[in-house]
Amino acid sequence: TDGSRALLAAEAARDPRLRVLGDAANRGPAIRINQAAQAARGAWLHPVDGDDLLPPNATQWLMAQARR
Repeated sequence: TDGSRALLAAEAARDPRLRVLGDAANRGPAIRINQAAQAARGAWLHPVDGDDLLPPNATQWLMAQARR
C-alpha cells in the first residue's frame, strides 16, 4: 500500500469530522462511493479520486455554487 489509509486514520484521530471507511478488500470505487453516501452526515458528498486534479479552493467554490 502507499500508506494513505494510515495517513487518513491519523488525520481522523485529530479531527472528529473525518471518518475512514472501508476494509481490507478492494471492492472498487462504486461500492466505496455508495458506502460513503450511506455514511455521510452532511447534505453534500464530493468524491475525489486519486487521479483527480482540483484547483485550490475547488470545494469552497462548489459549495458557493450550490448555495446559489
